[in-house]
Amino acid sequence: MTGQEAQSPNPGKKNDSPVDRRDFFKEVIRSVMQPAAEFLDRRLKPLMPEEETPGDYLRPPGALYEHQFRTTCSRCGKCAQVCPVQAIRIMKSDDPALDGTPYIVPSLKACVVCDSLACMNICPSGALKPVPKEEIRMGLACMRYETCVRTRGEDCRICVEKCPLGPRAIVLHEGRVEIIVSGCVGCGVCENQCPTSPRAIHVEPA
Repeated sequence: MTGQEAQSPNPGKKNDSPVDRRDFFKEVIRSVMQPAAEFLDRRLKPLMPEEETPGDYLRPPGALYEHQFRTTCSRCGKCAQVCPVQAIRIMKSDDPALDGTPYIVPSLKACVVCDSLACMNICPSGALKPVPKEEIRMGLACMRYETCVRTRGEDCRICVEKCPLGPRAIVLHEGRVEIIVSGCVGCGVCENQCPTSPRAIHVEPA
């Protein structure tokens, strides 16, 4: 066979084998789906709780003032590990000053002001300073009377009965729930247990 006879009769024609066609369609699908997947990932990621920086949260008991807390906290996570009710969460944030710091969202899980005050006593950095139970100031419970079912004549007293500090922090007075400012530690149990939506009692961070 001569060199001329050995040449393909259609030298300019691409190989059209089944394998090549499959590779071609794979690339087409990948080029279409990849941008769509990346777009959905960007849109959905902020909705994932574990990636959010919470908008309204409390620091654990004994926390220093916020600016001091952020620079003192070692981000070790020990306070979250020893919390008996797993109320303490670890923040994930794009802000380095917040990322890795512990926080509490009472509506999800409230601090119960445990007898051992475990989080304060295990903190190695001093960001959580051991203080007596009655001196804890995580925040202050605030009433929304227009939402409270007692204003409609219902005999709800859940917030009063569930408060771990009792009448030192919250009482019923002339049919209304009243917060004792000097006694409320802001643990959030009242907010967590409130049956209304939105909740009639809300803890404002310290």
